[in-house]
Amino acid sequence: MGRRNWRGFAEFEMPSGAREAIMTVCPGNPEQEGRRFRAIMEAAGAKLDRLTIIEAGDLGFHNLKRLVPKNEAAAFARYRGERWVEAHKPAIDEYMAGRCQIVPMREIVDEPTYKDRIELIRQIYDRGDNPVSHWFDYSLGLDIESRAERRAKDGVLIEPWAIRENALDYLCDEYAMRSLMRQRFGLDEIYLGLAIADPDLFQRENPRPEIDLRLPPVRPITLHEVQMVHVEKLGRSVPANDQRVPDYAKDMGTVLAPKMG
Repeated sequence: MGRRNWRGFAEFEMPSGAREAIMTVCPGNPEQEGRRFRAIMEAAGAKLDRLTIIEAGDLGFHNLKRLVPKNEAAAFARYRGERWVEAHKPAIDEYMAGRCQIVPMREIVDEPTYKDRIELIRQIYDRGDNPVSHWFDYSLGLDIESRAERRAKDGVLIEPWAIRENALDYLCDEYAMRSLMRQRFGLDEIYLGLAIADPDLFQRENPRPEIDLRLPPVRPITLHEVQMVHVEKLGRSVPANDQRVPDYAKDMGTVLAPKMG
């Protein structure tokens, strides 16, 4: 009998002939840590000739700014991003073998229209009753629930309005950055988690279309449960927990990728 080991695996699909992609990593997100990230890199190494990882640790500022002074929050968020690179560089090197570039978020957003993009996305949300505001409200609701539960376990109570404001700032910042990623790289993005799969969603609601708010086309990453398999032959995948997406989210092309347990 062949030796057995425990492992999981990741998978994603690229358009025919496409062998290059980008990927956003948000340090602090447990779905992009440890063995989960290794599984993604293993899949990327097999499918891609080149991968550019955007290390978006600076986004963590929005999760920290109400807990510590803003200057300390920004410094800690950036430090956490640097530590993430140190911890995960071995997996990148193992599977991508020099075919992966890591670009810090600050290099992407060092662009004159960056703050304009954030303000435009916030304006679209504040206008209300549109596909962007509907999707943001859905995403914010999930974040309020999950973050409140995590903090409550630590004995910390955070008012839902505070979580909501931080999360809204985070989303506006993230999607402004991702529109700049499309402008700079023009590549599809392999993406883990809740994502807008319709790259034109923001641009259709944009009051200033000369500032292009299109997003990179999303190629969802699926992480399959850790399972026992023969080393000689990868076993059948175990379906991840079923996660439902509202009908309006499906209409917008929203993707909710299964998570690895």
